[in-house]
Amino acid sequence: MGARGAWLLAAAWWAGLLAGARLPAAAVLPCALVGVLCAWLPLRTSRLLLPALLALGLARGAADEARLRGERAASVAATGFVRVQAVVIEPPRRAGDTPAADVELLAAAPRWPRRARVRLRFPAGCALEWGDTLRALVRLDTLPAARVPGGFDARAAARASHRLASGRAFRVAIVPERRARGIPRRTAMRL
Repeated sequence: MGARGAWLLAAAWWAGLLAGARLPAAAVLPCALVGVLCAWLPLRTSRLLLPALLALGLARGAADEARLRGERAASVAATGFVRVQAVVIEPPRRAGDTPAADVELLAAAPRWPRRARVRLRFPAGCALEWGDTLRALVRLDTLPAARVPGGFDARAAARASHRLASGRAFRVAIVPERRARGIPRRTAMRL
């Protein structure tokens, strides 16, 4: 296929991801099997690589959307005050007084899906950095749909970045990392 044809493979993968988000969860296994068979067949694999990537993209898109639907359904009942243990997965934005960052939940009471991604605003002066583990009392709210036709849709924007909710942290305690392998990362983040 050559280097010039590589954009076709990328386009097939992305088209499969986008179209797969609209497929039901039952389509994951058949699409994955078709993709693996197309990639594995010994006859002219360069011709079958394009349909293989399209089918694998369909399977990946459908599986990811099914996982997100399940997490959204589990999170709707648990809005309100939640005690969480989470890891900061991006550098905190410090615009204004309150820093804000995406966190990945490790544990929550009442129960939230493990590894759910949530956007939190922290108290002013919170010395939180990327990669820190924290324990906090937070108020989580699901994101509203667009109120004005053609206006900003917070729910669609959160869905695009795989966020389930947003909220505000009230009490934050940073859990110190005791492992030596975290020293270079902590040093670089503090600088």
